[in-house]
Amino acid sequence: MEKVFLSRFPESFYVWKEVIGRSLSDLWLQDELSRSEKKLLSLGLRCYWAGFPLPYLTGEARFAERIFKVRPGVFLPRQESEVLLEAAEKEIPSNSKVLEIGTGTGAVIISLLLNRADLKGVGLEISSKAAELACENACFYQIGSRLKVINQDFESFSGEKFQAIVCNPPYLSFYEIMALPFSVRYYEPREALDGGESGLEFYYKLSEKVRELLFSGGLLLVEVGKRQSDMVKEVFSPFMSWEKSYFDGLGVERVLVFRLR
Repeated sequence: MEKVFLSRFPESFYVWKEVIGRSLSDLWLQDELSRSEKKLLSLGLRCYWAGFPLPYLTGEARFAERIFKVRPGVFLPRQESEVLLEAAEKEIPSNSKVLEIGTGTGAVIISLLLNRADLKGVGLEISSKAAELACENACFYQIGSRLKVINQDFESFSGEKFQAIVCNPPYLSFYEIMALPFSVRYYEPREALDGGESGLEFYYKLSEKVRELLFSGGLLLVEVGKRQSDMVKEVFSPFMSWEKSYFDGLGVERVLVFRLR
């Protein structure tokens, strides 16, 4: 019976792996699922068909080979942001203090501090729900002594300077948001996606603040969307030098590295 069901609904394999956390071959080889497994698989399939992101159901998501706690209302970490992590690991000087703007789950800044024991960090997050979650993830990975998470809008933050800033801002235009999959459009927080009519609104706000937050010669590493890189370079060009770009697996110019002149 199970094999007939699985053959009719091939998405069951994906749901099984995500929700129950066991291998696909294990699922196929089983003669019969347990009652609890059937319930989980049924619930997972209903969520999947409704477009509800499965990480919200399981309460965890994988980022850069680590597991992070997630919950509804907080933007899920994306594989594209692993490029931002890679760039930060390579470009940020030793013994720097790093600011992340828009911390979310904390996946990027926590992974960075775990991979670079010489760094300390501050995470700014406007959402209280996300800031709380980032603190939980920092405690889980036992780096609370090196990471301070602050529930505050970056535009009102002051009194501290950093050697580097990392940021994955909301950079989608209204039309790009409307083209997103249902699961992202309706279940993930829009404020983490919406970059205004052009998609560049956040970059302009950041450009007005970054000189106050960076030491002279400090680095800014920002994630950008498709076909945005030239426009974002122009936004920061009056006072920052573009130094390098990092590309994702599809060849998209995904992360820009600037230095404050």
